[in-house]
Amino acid sequence: MKSRKRKLTRDKRNGQYFVRFQVDGVRKYFMLGTNRKNAQAELVRLERLHDAGELDTCLAQEEPPVSLAVVTDPNEIKLKEVIDLHVDWMCANRAEGTCNVRVHYLKHFLRYTGNCLVSSIDKLLLSSFYGWARKYHSSGPNGGNVFLRNVKSMFLWAEDMDICPCPVRRFPFVREAPPETKRFTDDELSALLTCVKPVAPDFHDLILFAVLTGLRPQELRDLRRKHFKNDQPGKEYLKFEEHKTAKMTTEPAKRTVPLVPQAVSIILRQIADHPETEYIFTNTIGRPYTATVLRQRLGRWCARACIKPRPPYALRHTFGSMEAEARVNQTVIAQIMGHTQLRTTARYIAHNEEHHRKSIGYVCDRLNKITNGNGTTPEAPGEETE
Repeated sequence: MKSRKRKLTRDKRNGQYFVRFQVDGVRKYFMLGTNRKNAQAELVRLERLHDAGELDTCLAQEEPPVSLAVVTDPNEIKLKEVIDLHVDWMCANRAEGTCNVRVHYLKHFLRYTGNCLVSSIDKLLLSSFYGWARKYHSSGPNGGNVFLRNVKSMFLWAEDMDICPCPVRRFPFVREAPPETKRFTDDELSALLTCVKPVAPDFHDLILFAVLTGLRPQELRDLRRKHFKNDQPGKEYLKFEEHKTAKMTTEPAKRTVPLVPQAVSIILRQIADHPETEYIFTNTIGRPYTATVLRQRLGRWCARACIKPRPPYALRHTFGSMEAEARVNQTVIAQIMGHTQLRTTARYIAHNEEHHRKSIGYVCDRLNKITNGNGTTPEAPGEETE
């Protein structure tokens, strides 16, 4: 394979790759996006066009991008400069909510350390910041973890962008306690549905649909008619082109969620009741739910049903826990729920007392058979389905 004559250069502020070409004695700059693999492929194509004399200069720029010059010596750059560069890049390449979260934690870090040189930051300072965050800004077993994790992400980004070297080789050790699974018990779910149904049937359908499908609250709020596929009767499903985990993988895959008849009837009923909107579930004024409104409404109905208030994610946790109790294969649960890693799915089994009780009960039954002199081994209750 013929080697490239030119090298990619990366804009240190926004992560954009670009390449220079000399066309008719004028230097032209072609911007190639933020994905390195795609930029390399585009560079090969541009070089071929340039060699053939067919390079279209209409898409080029005669002046270099404003932020190409290195801001300062990497060894003398200050923390606030790195934070500003990182925030600019986050705003251009990440969702607004993600950017706001990163800004929140980096402000705490800047306030704690002051605008010092990045080269002066060491592991002891990071460890002190971690301890300070655990003591004054956290209450749970994972207190301070998210503070340190966001700072670490910024420094690794800065090193990847060649803005400055990462100040430490190894970051402080972080203890990660498994998060609590906030599920509804059968009695609590029954009390909640019984309380909601006569007063707010639309919200009753939303709660029931969430438990039947295991959708994330954001997917539930944004569920539209285009997601519902009913080409074949009896094989209806939901199809999501873009979803949370698709953005975290190099090769995004579409996600499909099969629907049971009860879930299908809920969708058809909601479409018939609200023909003027494309959203499946709407609030009392006919608009799609916001995250805050959905959380508050579910909390109020939990209080009315005299059960412990839980967030909307508890409906998804309930679905995962019920699937685990039914001894459905863990890989199948992960695919339905859209998990990229099985350790995420394992949470629904690790905190599932009923699932553990059934497993121990099988060992007890088998041991009783052995001690009673009967060599027949009982079948495992609820064999895992593939």
